[in-house]
Amino acid sequence: SPSCATEIINQGVKNIVIGDIDLDIRTNGKSVSLLKDNNLSVQIESNANNILNPYYENTHKKLKDIHYLLKIGMSKNDYITNDASDARYITNEISLSIVHYLRATADCIVIGKNTLLNDEPKLNVRISGINNIDHNPEPIVMWGRSTENIESAMKKYPTFTFLSSMPSRENNTYCDTSSLSDVEEYFLERKFRNIFIEGGKSILDSFFQDHKIDSIYEFKSNLNIENGIHIGHNYRTEIDNNYHMNNKYELLDNLLTTYTKN
Repeated sequence: SPSCATEIINQGVKNIVIGDIDLDIRTNGKSVSLLKDNNLSVQIESNANNILNPYYENTHKKLKDIHYLLKIGMSKNDYITNDASDARYITNEISLSIVHYLRATADCIVIGKNTLLNDEPKLNVRISGINNIDHNPEPIVMWGRSTENIESAMKKYPTFTFLSSMPSRENNTYCDTSSLSDVEEYFLERKFRNIFIEGGKSILDSFFQDHKIDSIYEFKSNLNIENGIHIGHNYRTEIDNNYHMNNKYELLDNLLTTYTKN
């Protein structure tokens, strides 16, 4: 495809706003110089790269550390499930579409056993208008010590990787999921650096307890829920004590708040 900057110039555009500067050394700042040399008014914003891809710096600066991103969807009063509704989601379509963009930037998606059994998620990337996505993060289920129902789950989800106390075979890998250091060792062996945690509550709590979460995308609806699973007071305590808020975005009747570890 032709240079985007050249195409902008050819279209006669006079004023342009750039959301961020690409860190890729092959292109870094070159388009800005070209646009300015052709007398376009260029305004440069910041942080667009990290909003669209929370792992952006981790990838482009070739950091060796694992980056853990937590996505959480909840009601106005902090419930993450709704016992009174058969609806699969608490948040709206805009929030869900952003989640799929976040998935597309990750190496793997991590959920727990109960989330798999209760929600039956696909854990793939579904973006409207894009049918030829060649990258899907690896779905990982932290099953734990119980072996009940794991055989049928492995057959039902043959593309998912199960981490459990069973000996490694087929799509199951032996791993002591009660020790996140063992789980992290598995990530490192697979060269996974960008880890997307989607739940449920026990998984969230364990990663918080070990101070693993680096970034949080909190999607909140404007509705209250009376019965279901509450996120718990420890979540807010963790946020208040160990994280700072980056931005808030209104998504119609939803609110997206992003946090980064202090």
